[in-house]
Amino acid sequence: MTKYYHSLIALLICIPFSLKAQQVKNEFNIIHNDKTIGTLVASKAIDGSKTTYSDDTNIEAHFFTKIKVVYKYDEIYTDGDLSKASVSIYINGHEHTKTSTVKSNTTYNFIEDEDDAVKISGPINYSTIRLLFEEPEGISKVYGEEKGNFQKLEKTGDNTYLKTTPEGHKNTYYYKDGHLQKADIHAGVISFSMQRI
Repeated sequence: MTKYYHSLIALLICIPFSLKAQQVKNEFNIIHNDKTIGTLVASKAIDGSKTTYSDDTNIEAHFFTKIKVVYKYDEIYTDGDLSKASVSIYINGHEHTKTSTVKSNTTYNFIEDEDDAVKISGPINYSTIRLLFEEPEGISKVYGEEKGNFQKLEKTGDNTYLKTTPEGHKNTYYYKDGHLQKADIHAGVISFSMQRI
């Protein structure tokens, strides 16, 4: 009886932990000219109806001079729709870009570098950070958190997708078993490939 009692107590203790946030972490090497120049660490946590995403990318390379780029994305989805997103980009320690997208009823306010808010029609249910986690089957447009715009997404082959920004920058994403394996990225400041670790 004591053995079963202890087993039951252990099970009851474990249940609350299993009901808490489920977490996923994906890591990628950043590759430029066949050389690893940085890393991207993306995290996803699900807690009931709320899903939190984060992306920390650190790149250090030498072109004409040494350049260090840090990308930070933080986003919250509630019941499948974007509630809030923030993006910060630093180049050589100086803030280059700071944007936020915040849901307000049925629309969103996009703010860049503390300028006046720009209204964006909703809903937003798929943004670029989600491409780091799940294959975008059936998705034809993606919200770009950095620029506050919608970007075209098209399937170009088996588990392969092309994302095109309004400026014409093209990124290609490759998936296997529903998970991102590799991507070719044109980030404006620098172009690189991402390879899953």
